[in-house]
Amino acid sequence: MKSINFIKIERFYFLCRQTLGKERNEFFSICIKIIALFILATVLFGFIGISSYAVASPFFYLIFYFGGIRMAASAFPELRNTERSSFWLMIPGSTLEKYLSRLILTSLGFAVLFSLLFFIGVNVGNIINTLFFKSYFFIFIPFARADFLSVAASFLILHSIFFAGGLFFKRYPIIKTILFVLMLILLFMIGVSIIGGIVFSYRVSFNVENFPVVSRYWALSVSLFYKIICYCIIPLFCWIIGYQRLKEVEVY
Repeated sequence: MKSINFIKIERFYFLCRQTLGKERNEFFSICIKIIALFILATVLFGFIGISSYAVASPFFYLIFYFGGIRMAASAFPELRNTERSSFWLMIPGSTLEKYLSRLILTSLGFAVLFSLLFFIGVNVGNIINTLFFKSYFFIFIPFARADFLSVAASFLILHSIFFAGGLFFKRYPIIKTILFVLMLILLFMIGVSIIGGIVFSYRVSFNVENFPVVSRYWALSVSLFYKIICYCIIPLFCWIIGYQRLKEVEVY
């Protein structure tokens, strides 16, 4: 049967709700437990004399990146279970709708929800520390940094890579994706070294650094090319091959 690939808002909304996989009360219960964990961690830091001002931001980004990778790699648990795979096919919705619902919820949805829970947990913990341990009170605001766009773009790249990896590797997707990416980087470096050795086997008297204007525009061109590759081409490529992989898995 030919797959229908279009989006209908009602079905898309249903898929987003279904993807959460939890009843409303259970979902809120999990959120409260996460907030309580952040409060406890913040209070413990205050108890041992470590200011949460110094550790809140590093811990936020550390958990944010690793949590995002975990969510991306496990976005399609039904495809790793034979019994649940039949349920996946019976969910009303096109392949594109299913794919986009998981993509949005594990990226934007995770980022917004995690930021909100961390914001509540840490700041409630800061209030407790101020009242009981006389710690300096400050309000921690996630992403309140000058390099917010760079952080968001880095998260987007990592998420897209592990989102596609989760579709290709059924077991240990995070480990296998890391190994696969490292292998690609190694092959790329070897290829560049070989080509560079062939092309520049003779000494070239022209040196870009000897021409400041040319050197400046050369550096800008390389930087722009790097940003286009990393922030645009890699995520789009991963999303496309991930979608194609999902369609293949559904057929088989």
